[in-house]
Amino acid sequence: MADTSPVITSTDSVVRGQSDSIRDRDLLEDLGPGWRRIPTAANADSSDDRDDRDDRDMLLVGPPGVVALSTRRRPGATVWVGARSVTVDGQHTVVLHNARSHAERSATLLSMASGRDIVATPAIVFAGLGGFNVQQMPRDVHVTTERRLRGWLASLPVRLEPDEIDAIAL
Repeated sequence: MADTSPVITSTDSVVRGQSDSIRDRDLLEDLGPGWRRIPTAANADSSDDRDDRDDRDMLLVGPPGVVALSTRRRPGATVWVGARSVTVDGQHTVVLHNARSHAERSATLLSMASGRDIVATPAIVFAGLGGFNVQQMPRDVHVTTERRLRGWLASLPVRLEPDEIDAIAL
């Protein structure tokens, strides 16, 4: 059975090559009314990736707080996740470093804009993979697939009330 889970992309674009194209607003609807999406600037840290035109960085703000999400579409690739590295088809990447940087930059900017101390949880979501192997999850960056994303987000503890989510996302 084909994977029909959503792939997060920019608001009005659909991931190319996805047989069941679903927009990110569909994911937010599935997560519930408590979630907001904040688009971020173009991904300047994707130099490690061979084809980054379908890669997106964004922020999700919801009951668990702020999640700095980096999506990476790699059709047919095999991803291996270790405590300190991620490889794609056997090639080492800098996606962990980039995800940490994205989360740190985003938290700093949101803190300045909101007047609150914001912490952003970095996460990397791979889409279109042929294989996904986790030897050990990095302690500070969650690495997952589009199929597992919603379950992971739903498993996070609640940290923000609806009025706090709105204040951060505005």
